[in-house]
Formats: sequence, C-alpha cells, structure tokens
Amino acid sequence: MARMISRQDAAELLDCDPQTIKNWVDRGLLKGHVVGRALMIDRESIEQYFDDMKELTDMAQQIKDLKVEYHNIIRDLKEVLNEAKGTYIEPARARDAFKANQLALLSICEGYLGEREGSMFSALIRGEKADDVAKKFDLPRERIIQISINVANKLSGIKELKDIHEQNKALKAENENLRQMISERDVELNN
Repeated sequence: MARMISRQDAAELLDCDPQTIKNWVDRGLLKGHVVGRALMIDRESIEQYFDDMKELTDMAQQIKDLKVEYHNIIRDLKEVLNEAKGTYIEPARARDAFKANQLALLSICEGYLGEREGSMFSALIRGEKADDVAKKFDLPRERIIQISINVANKLSGIKELKDIHEQNKALKAENENLRQMISERDVELNN
C-alpha cells in the first residue's frame, strides 16, 4: 500500500471534493506534500482522520445517549415534583408509599419496641386484617388494636423522631435547591 496518494484518490476515499482535501491540508487536518505541481496526501493521516471521525461519532453517540438519559431523568423528576406538589398521585402508589414509610419508621425505632409488638404493628401496616393478626399471635382482636395504639403512642414520643423531622426540613431545602439547579440545567440544555 502506497504511503502517499493523490488528492483525487484521497477525495474518493473520503467521499468528498478534491478542493475539500486541499482545504483540510491547509488547515492541518490532513498531511500533504506538494510533489511537482501535484498535492500528495499522506495515507496515514487519512487513516488517522478515519480514527478521529470514529471517535467523534462515538462521542456524539454518547452525548446523544446522555441527553436521552438526562431528559428521562428530568421527566421522572418532574413527575415526582408534581406528585410532591400534590398535583396528582395515584391512590395505589400513595398507599404503597405510606406503607413503606411506616415500615421504614418501624425499622428505625426497633430499639424502642418489643419484637412481638413491632411484628404485630408491622403486620397491620402491611395490610393484614386485625383478625388475622390476632389469630397469628393467639390474642383477641381488641388486644391487637390496643397494642397497636400503644405502639403508635410510643413512636410519637421518641425524641430522635423530632431530630429526624429537623433533618427532613434541611433535606427539603436542599431538594428545593436541586429543583432550581435542574431547572437551570434544563434551560442550558434547551439552549
């Protein structure tokens, strides 16, 4: 394979006009030498051009993929924000979120509850009927309800929950800052 090829051959290889090849040589994108009156192009610089173009194409695809991912994240965040604003939330999703939050709260407060009372309360939160929980623990239904009320009262008196509430306020403020940043990034992306 020849190390130098003519400008015409380079144009055919790169599927462009011979004048474009000369312009690229003048701009330093391709290496070329004038031999007599003919401009000869270094074949290695063409191969490098192909490699660079492949890299640029790969980068462009990565940018395109990231842009799609970014738009999906923004769409999901907007959905979450709308739900958080109270615009709309599906009842089933609200119930599931409530259950998950209550179970998470119980796991945080395990040290304050007995294992048995925590299990009873968790079962009720997960949606089990009081009669079924009563059978499971071999207690009257009324006793299960009484224990659940006691557990709820214990949970409401835990000092650490007040600390968690304060941390939650700080997280809400941070969340608001993030919403603002997302909005600014969205504007930048659209520009």
